Amino acid sequence: MEAPAAAEAVEEGAAVAGSRVPAAVLFVLGTAVTVYLAAGLLEGSLHVSGLVLGLLLFASPLEAAGVFLWVKAGAERRELRRLDIQRTVLGLVETQGEVSIPSLCTQLGISTDALKRCLYDLVALGVFTGYVDWKAKRLISQEAKSLGTNACPACGGTAALAGKGIVKCEYCGAEIFLSPESQNG
Repeated sequence: MEAPAAAEAVEEGAAVAGSRVPAAVLFVLGTAVTVYLAAGLLEGSLHVSGLVLGLLLFASPLEAAGVFLWVKAGAERRELRRLDIQRTVLGLVETQGEVSIPSLCTQLGISTDALKRCLYDLVALGVFTGYVDWKAKRLISQEAKSLGTNACPACGGTAALAGKGIVKCEYCGAEIFLSPESQNG
C-alpha cells in the first residue's frame, strides 16, 4: 500500500516541478533577450530607443510571465500539500478509528494548530465526523448518530452545540464533529 502512495507523491512532485520548468525557461529567455539588446547597444548596432522597445515588447513580458508562473507553481505546491495532509488525516482516522494527535502531527510534520485547521476544513467539507479529545490528545472517528445523546463520548459530560457541525463538551473540551445528515435530522 505504501508503493502506490509513494508513486502518487512522485507524480505530484513531478507535476509541480514540471510547471516550474516553463517559468524558468521564460525568465532565462527574457534575460537572454535583455543581454542581447544590451550587447547591441554597447557595440553601437542598436539605438537606445531600440533597446527600450525591445525591453518593453520582448524581455519584460517574458521575464514577467516567468516570475508569474514560478509563483503560481509555488502556490500549487502549497495547495497540494494541504490537500495531501487532509487526505492523510482522513484516511488514518477512518482506517484506525482512533489516532494519537501528537503522533499524527509528527508523522505529517505539522503543528497541532495546523491539524486543528485541517480538521475544521474537513468538517466544513462534510467528510469528517467524530470527535477530538484535546486533553487525551486523541482524534476519534465516530458517526454522530452513534453518539445517541448529548453526552460526551470522551467523558460522559454534557455536550452543547459550539458551531456549525461542532458540538463541544462543557466539561472536558472534547469537540464532536457532526455529519451533515445528523445536523439536519
